Parts: sequence; structure tokens; C-alpha cells
Amino acid sequence: MSFLHRIAGDIALDLANTVSWCGRDREIDHLASAEDIVAWAKEGGLVAGSYAIDASECDMLINRTRRCAQR
Repeated sequence: MSFLHRIAGDIALDLANTVSWCGRDREIDHLASAEDIVAWAKEGGLVAGSYAIDASECDMLINRTRRCAQR
């Protein structure tokens, strides 16, 4: 899976770029699940390719990632 392009090597801009809203009535979050977030982090070299998230941490990861993307 390949996510939206990276911008100038800035991880904060890359995260913000995972939400699309231009020309739409509502935003589209391309990191819709914990699995998407982990795959995005692996693709960007933020975590090891063998990294896996525990099922009990999925909601927490989604909520924290969305808060960061909205800042």
C-alpha cells in the first residue's frame, strides 16, 4: 500500500497530508484504521517493518494520530 506523497521530508506535513478536504463537503482521512497508521509509519521508516500493534491499543493510536493531524 502506498500513501500520499511525502513533502520535503517533514513528518508533520506528511501526517497532515493524509487528510484530504479540498473540493469536498467533508474531509477524507486516508489513515482510517490502526492498520493504516502502522503501514504509513512503516512506509515512512518511523517504525521497524516487523512492528505490530496490540489490538487493545488500536483505538488509542487512532485517536492520538487524528489529534496530531488536526493541529
